[in-house]
Amino acid sequence: MKRWPIVPLADLVAKKSGSVDPVKFQDEEFDLYSIPAFDAGQPEVRAGSEIGSTKQIVQPGDVLLSKIVPHIRRAWVVGENRGRRIIASGEWIVFRNESIHPDFLRNFLLSDPFHTQFMQTISGVGGSLMRARPSEVAKIKTPLPPLAEQARMVKLLDEADELRKMRVQTDRRTANLIPALFNEMFGGGKFKSACVGELTSLVTSGSTPRGGNEVYTTKGPYFIRSQNVRMNYLDLTDAACLPADVHAQMTRTKVSVGDVLLNITGASIGRVTWVEKLDREANVSQHVCLIRPKSDLLNATYLSVFISLPATQRFILQIQSGASRQALNHQQVRTLEIPLPPIQLQKEFAQRVTEIRDLEASQAISRTHLEALFQSMLHRAFNGELQ
Repeated sequence: MKRWPIVPLADLVAKKSGSVDPVKFQDEEFDLYSIPAFDAGQPEVRAGSEIGSTKQIVQPGDVLLSKIVPHIRRAWVVGENRGRRIIASGEWIVFRNESIHPDFLRNFLLSDPFHTQFMQTISGVGGSLMRARPSEVAKIKTPLPPLAEQARMVKLLDEADELRKMRVQTDRRTANLIPALFNEMFGGGKFKSACVGELTSLVTSGSTPRGGNEVYTTKGPYFIRSQNVRMNYLDLTDAACLPADVHAQMTRTKVSVGDVLLNITGASIGRVTWVEKLDREANVSQHVCLIRPKSDLLNATYLSVFISLPATQRFILQIQSGASRQALNHQQVRTLEIPLPPIQLQKEFAQRVTEIRDLEASQAISRTHLEALFQSMLHRAFNGELQ
């Protein structure tokens, strides 16, 4: 292991960043490094009149670290000057020092060891009010090898990171396969439509047992709530459970393999999945609609994917009812129209979806391995072990 100086991040924080109130320059265009712009990978080009508060002045090569929850673990190097003044949201901690390679520091700020320490600096009352305390972040220490060594390490890390980016791009293309397959097989008005109510034997929802959370147990039948219904998959990792006697009183809403579960209230309205398998009995809350297809008419995978399509999701948002929150009623679910191809064609579609899901599972394993490899390289790099 190479022995490098260890310095607190306080030594690397931009000392004189300065600020500007863009409103005073309404017609001037700025390059704005905002938290939302991070996901787009490039700064927003905004007129001063469109920017509502004072911003930090930053410069090319500055390293930005997000301090706001939930947008943590975001580090960004300010790009080249594009002919406009460069400013950044106050939610970034700005680092600037001639002794540090920007991408070396960015990688350090994304590493697991730094993240563990960073999370200990978070304070606030919850939600978007939680932020890292810059004064505490400044106490976290980083190795400081010579600039030439930093540049060598950045090159190696960039090559590894490129593999991660390629994996993400491939995963995104795979995620688009299922809706593309649906449109190819069933789109364009090829088939007549029928109402969901005509094709199902049951459309209902469960209820919350008297006593609410106090009734839940760690063992027993699953109690599936809206947070367990993800888009086209069922996540039971944190599912509540019911006492056997409570479950026995809810016989009408007992979940079976082949059912479709649809969230009908709240912010997750429209999230839907089919039940592919269960390792124990299960029931549903009043926020989840249980749809049981007639097996000779409607395939569960086909129905779930149809409901998850962007066009159907937009329709659900249009027809929802409820003055105080989003809500669908059972009648609206029953009258939802769906193209009705032959059941054998639906089953063929379901089989191809299974194959795509298997591919996604293998990609997820690959993604996990690549992330572990990258974090291992980061650990070795900052310990002077990366050759």
